[in-house]
Amino acid sequence: MTSNIVVISPYNELTEKVKAIVEEMKEEIDVYTGFFDEAVSLCKKLGENEDKVFISRGGNTKYIQKRIKLPVVDIVHNLGDYLDALKKAKEIKEKIGVFCYNKRFEDIDTVSELISVSIKQYIFRDEMEAEELVKKALKDGIVLGIGGILTEFYCKKNNIDYIRINSSKDSIVNAINTAKEVYKIQKEEKRKSDEYKVQMEKYKTVLNFSYDGIIGIDENYKINVFNPCAEKLMNISYEEAIGKDVNNLIPNLKLVDILKTGVKEINKITKINNRHITINRVPISIDNEIRGAVSTFQDIKIIQENEREIRRKLAKKGLFAKYSFKDIISDSQSMKETIDIAKGYAKTSSTILIYGETGTGKELFAQSIHNYSLRNSRPFVAINCAALPESILESELFGYEGGTFTGGKKGGKIGLFELAHEGTIFLDEIAEIPLPLQAQLLRVLQEKEIRRLGSDKIIPVDVRVVAATNANLAMEVKKGRFRKDLFYRINILRLTLPSLRKRREDIKKIGVHFIKRKDYKLYSENKEKWDEIFKLLKDYDWYGNIRELENVLERTMVILKEKIYTFCNYKDLLTKVLNLEIENMSIENKYTSNEKQRIIRALEDSNWSKTKAAKELGMGRTTLWRKIKEYKIE
Repeated sequence: MTSNIVVISPYNELTEKVKAIVEEMKEEIDVYTGFFDEAVSLCKKLGENEDKVFISRGGNTKYIQKRIKLPVVDIVHNLGDYLDALKKAKEIKEKIGVFCYNKRFEDIDTVSELISVSIKQYIFRDEMEAEELVKKALKDGIVLGIGGILTEFYCKKNNIDYIRINSSKDSIVNAINTAKEVYKIQKEEKRKSDEYKVQMEKYKTVLNFSYDGIIGIDENYKINVFNPCAEKLMNISYEEAIGKDVNNLIPNLKLVDILKTGVKEINKITKINNRHITINRVPISIDNEIRGAVSTFQDIKIIQENEREIRRKLAKKGLFAKYSFKDIISDSQSMKETIDIAKGYAKTSSTILIYGETGTGKELFAQSIHNYSLRNSRPFVAINCAALPESILESELFGYEGGTFTGGKKGGKIGLFELAHEGTIFLDEIAEIPLPLQAQLLRVLQEKEIRRLGSDKIIPVDVRVVAATNANLAMEVKKGRFRKDLFYRINILRLTLPSLRKRREDIKKIGVHFIKRKDYKLYSENKEKWDEIFKLLKDYDWYGNIRELENVLERTMVILKEKIYTFCNYKDLLTKVLNLEIENMSIENKYTSNEKQRIIRALEDSNWSKTKAAKELGMGRTTLWRKIKEYKIE
């Protein structure tokens, strides 16, 4: 393989001189001898298409430059080179002819005056002209010629004495240094060119394989970008679109408006070719001057299909929230207000703490919040923190590396936080997380990174946390069972779900929905009888909330379906199901069956305000204090 810089010397004497200088400079430069056509053949043979810089001299340089694409640096004759040649001719007082290839030697008149000798220049551009000029010099009375190797041949042929101009060491060194700079510039330009080509290929790939239609125009409204997806959506070929006025071809695109206003438009919906599309329109500005505009757009139908496909894949993995706010059955004002608050929370990325008694639908709300948020196309991962012992819970949340403990998966296991990346993780019954694990959870929430068990590698995670509890976490903090710092970290947005006894108007609606779903015929054939049952159920307290209501209804349905009881005595039936006396469930004495539980619930509902709890229970503060002491309620 040849070096990057190659010298093509026109004659052997110069070749040897250049080799000596190259060796002295310790440069990796190849040196060859070649003149005119031979020199050109050498250049092509040595790799015209490679990254090379050639060096030659005088007419040889010009001859090569015209015939190859790569740069050729000239070993330029300086004044000293000419003076060295003229010194040899100082005894000759007759006419001297200086032969130059394609360029006049500007200082020749000054030299002529200094040595008091008549000097005439002859400028030639090719071999034929060189021969003609030598013949002309002979007629002009020139007795001595000075120049390069080509005119030397013709001067000697015509019996004219000749002195060849030799290149000095300085001229050769300067040419080598210039060639090195040219090579460096050439290499940098090639790097930039390659980089540009890569960028263009990336640009073409994005255009050609984007699921978005992309159309661009210049400042004259002419289309200069039109990708395959745009062809498909607009039903217009690339050839038909490029160079055309966008207003004439696709007036509904309204890209010209963006050129005029300079204001971008994002996620607009319009109709083109009987397709509803979502479209972005953005101006292209260079040096604060709008030079064009680009629109990207998608068929809304395709977006919906893609969303369904994503949801299908997530559902297959079990990482899918199937409920949304429309699945919450309620007519009560308190629940409507709660849903409105939850929708507002869903639009943020902050941690949410859902408080609600057992059976109030905490996971239903968590899933609805996820599906209402910007993360709705990403995973939803749920875990009940009370269902697993500490050691297993830790590995489930954070994952583990292979070989961490006996019985673990060979290659390790990804944790739920990693599975929920860019989505939502729902931590149900968060109050049950052991204290040591609470510290790790706090770190994840603060640093947004996890570390698998048995690993020292930190993994960043982007997860929205929704936690839920039916315990009073503030009281748990006071008792030392829950970390204060973790409480403040998860209690950023608090959502309190109303109990079923606080929205008794929803009991029938929820119940009817449940019965119809289980056995529509049983309800439709006995609608009036069920109405009577729901009147009685409305007075029950439902400390198990919706879950308890559904259990009671299911037991009732089984008994009725098997005709164990008739519909003639609803109270007897429900007494059997509920295991308590329905006739004693009047508003006045409905709290007497489990007074301690009622007092605890009232205190929790009122955030442990004795005044509010007493009012809800229908008793005085003194009575409430006495009962708290009697039942040893902490």
